Amino acid sequence: MVACWQSVGFTHGVLNTDNMSILGLTIDYGPFGFMDTFDPQYTPNITDLDVGDSVHRLHEGQGATLISFHRYPAETVEKVGGFVLALTEEYFQWMAGKFGMVKYDPEMGLQYMQLMARHRADFTLSFRLLSELPSLAESFELSDAQLVEVLEPALPPDASGSWIPEWGAWVRRYLVVVEEGLAEAELSDEERRCRMDSHNPLYIPRNYLLQVEVAIEATEKGNHAPLLELLQVLKTPYVAQDGMHAYAHPAPDWARKAGIAILS
Repeated sequence: MVACWQSVGFTHGVLNTDNMSILGLTIDYGPFGFMDTFDPQYTPNITDLDVGDSVHRLHEGQGATLISFHRYPAETVEKVGGFVLALTEEYFQWMAGKFGMVKYDPEMGLQYMQLMARHRADFTLSFRLLSELPSLAESFELSDAQLVEVLEPALPPDASGSWIPEWGAWVRRYLVVVEEGLAEAELSDEERRCRMDSHNPLYIPRNYLLQVEVAIEATEKGNHAPLLELLQVLKTPYVAQDGMHAYAHPAPDWARKAGIAILS
């Protein structure tokens, strides 16, 4: 569950030991949310920015829960290590699907996420658009700018062309790794694209849509149509839907730091 959450950029607002049972059931979601701009330190709880349950700490909360419920017996500490390993393996499987890799390459994945963080790229679109990259053979005929053009919607509007060489170099290495994996597994490039799109949602319940443009402003005025439309779109988040492109847009600048500041 947590591995899947991390793969789509979802953050449980308070995933700590008193909000999860030993069965793995979450009890209190708090200020949960999907990440817009990629940031490993992202937390939707803006009252807890320094020590909150950010994306990269979800694994920690799971392990600590197991330890606290068993009062630290030695055998449990050993089991927690096994649990973390199993969680990491599951996460790697999800990431392999997102990158279209037969076997996940953690170093290549890390390099891509470092680029995303450095250039303030949208998490969801950065992965979704990877499936639209050309094949390795086609890439040889393209400049870096042409090669990464399909990824540009994931970058902020004020991004300068300085991002292109870095991303272009990474994409060329990535295509080699993907091509080698496809050849080994005897898979077609079309199969790769389909697998990637099944692991990378196009639509997510972005906070600014839920809070401002749909759930609050429109609904409080008695207009439920936008909310119902969004709910309909989110029923099939991995499938591109005609006329719904607006729901796939990255968050505007004013909404990039949105979060919950008042808790019950």
